[in-house]
Amino acid sequence: MAVNSTTSVLHGEHGEHGEQVAHGEHGEHGEHGEFVTSTRTSSRLANAIESTRDGIIGVPINDWSTIEVTPYDDDEMERWSPSVRQRIAFGELITTVRLSMNQIEKADSKPKKQPPVVKLQDGAGHPKAKSKGLRYDQIVWVSGVRNTDPLIGSKANRDGQIFHVLNYADLRVDRRDEITSQITDLLSFFSAVSGLNASQHYYSFELLNVLLSVIEIVAMRMKHALAVPRPNRLSAQVQPMIPVPRHGSLPSGHATQAFALAFILAQLNKNGPKQIETMLMRLAARIAVNRTVAGVHYPVDNAAGMITGLALAQYFWERCAGTRKTLYPWQFKAVEFGNKDFDWKELLELFKNPRIKTPPPYLRAKIGQAYRPVDSTRPIFSANGDPKFKTHPINWLFEKAIREWA
Repeated sequence: MAVNSTTSVLHGEHGEHGEQVAHGEHGEHGEHGEFVTSTRTSSRLANAIESTRDGIIGVPINDWSTIEVTPYDDDEMERWSPSVRQRIAFGELITTVRLSMNQIEKADSKPKKQPPVVKLQDGAGHPKAKSKGLRYDQIVWVSGVRNTDPLIGSKANRDGQIFHVLNYADLRVDRRDEITSQITDLLSFFSAVSGLNASQHYYSFELLNVLLSVIEIVAMRMKHALAVPRPNRLSAQVQPMIPVPRHGSLPSGHATQAFALAFILAQLNKNGPKQIETMLMRLAARIAVNRTVAGVHYPVDNAAGMITGLALAQYFWERCAGTRKTLYPWQFKAVEFGNKDFDWKELLELFKNPRIKTPPPYLRAKIGQAYRPVDSTRPIFSANGDPKFKTHPINWLFEKAIREWA
């Protein structure tokens, strides 16, 4: 995973190499041009403040201020620090996203011979029509490798994927600076393309941090469940140029993050320069490929990461906007991807045209399982129908970010 190197930790230890940061807050103080006081107080300054208080406080007067507070009121969001707002929005979003894993794809199949399937679902369940329990809408699901196979289904597929990794190594000298910078920082590259600026897009940074924080959890859970070995574990000739992350290979976290950022920034930049979406998608693809150049990912990892990132970003956007737009779940089969290289243009064309009549065997939209995300503009908390007792912090943050790009 990668994030802006200037950010601070939101969930603890993040980043594939454990060097830095998560998606942070972009600073609670001073980063957006605010005038602030120091958050660290020396004992000498503390003593000075206390002696000043003693000199000016005078005689206590029983005349206290009264402040009316409405629980769960979004007006309070303005007063909270960026890190608190992000945690609140993150908490609202993550409670309506769930991951499930099936060991088999067919009821009559033997578990050990079928690839594992990880499903990312809209966690606001619906009552099942004819049975107890809840039904969950699917956002995207990725099927991995069979327990008996070393990688994506066959020796031919494995050899083909390794072959691509070895060929991409020829680009290491040319892309060394990019690769090392992108270990922990993607936002600087996206800022150069999109015009994203911390002093101008105060709330947009917070919104993106929430998205990246959710992706971090989703991608790590998928990696853990699918447990695909890194390229250097299958071939000693790979010899990665950067430290190898200590978690599964599929899907690529960098690809997931990069394409999610590209999607959201393209949506925010509707009034921006021409070709902005194309440039953002090209950047995301280059970041993804750089991980293969570095020797830490297969092309199939990037393909799975791209679809996961785009599907999750699309869900995130509609979830924030509360438009209740109909979306289609996506199914990615790593086994069917075979020995292909990463063709991001083909994948993007498929994503934009989910109703294509003859999709490739490795990717298709589940048209029959269309869904609508949870509406973030509707109250989540309520008490006796009191209209004041409500909150929708994701939509509040989303609307603030949208206005920054108007």
